[in-house]
Amino acid sequence: MRTVDKIQQKKTNSFITTREAFILWKESSYYPKLQLMIGFALFRGLRIGEIRAINIKDFKNPEFNKIDVIIQKSNIKDEFPILEEFAAHLKTYIVENLHTFKGGYLFPTYTKTDKPYICRGVSNDMFWKYRKKLMAKYPEFADKVIYHGYNFKTGKKYEKHRVGWHSMRRWFETQLWEKGYKIAEISHIMRYKSPKTVYTYLDCYNTWKKEREILKDTFGLTFKDMIGFVEGQRTLVEFTA
Repeated sequence: MRTVDKIQQKKTNSFITTREAFILWKESSYYPKLQLMIGFALFRGLRIGEIRAINIKDFKNPEFNKIDVIIQKSNIKDEFPILEEFAAHLKTYIVENLHTFKGGYLFPTYTKTDKPYICRGVSNDMFWKYRKKLMAKYPEFADKVIYHGYNFKTGKKYEKHRVGWHSMRRWFETQLWEKGYKIAEISHIMRYKSPKTVYTYLDCYNTWKKEREILKDTFGLTFKDMIGFVEGQRTLVEFTA
């Protein structure tokens, strides 16, 4: 039972479609800082904590297509190549906003003393407001899923939006899978400690992709039979006859 819960938890981390990824990127053009953060998630698969920690000193060359990032969960540094097209976009942003990078952080938040520090709340609040605007134009961004949490003993469950920072990372990962790259390759690109993590996510992704087909194969004819049966009954009494 624990394994099933784990898989469900991974599934609700959640998946987004390519169309939704395009919308996230396109509509955020009005918010340059947010668009760049979304770009790091969609086109490099970084976690939000890793994105917030990016500093101008991390870049290895003036083309900004290589960066050293602290891996959030393992607390090690690794070299991350960056998609050249996104690097060009990043370079433009840095050149135009370099004067705002206090302490060298691309996405700093500030204390009362105006010293930059890493804070969960600000970038999350910014994204929540953005998603709220998307919901008015694209109803699918209002979708929520039941999240099982990490405490399996208490069975804690709560709702969360399907589209979030981590679902962008999931999109990046599944794009690699769709292009035919091997599990070991994906595991390295995602900087997982074990390929088992990839298997867990991709097993759920494959099921998620096929859900509509599975439902049709399993219940399609049965539902038609039920409709025919119900339409053949005129009163509730006939069901108990």
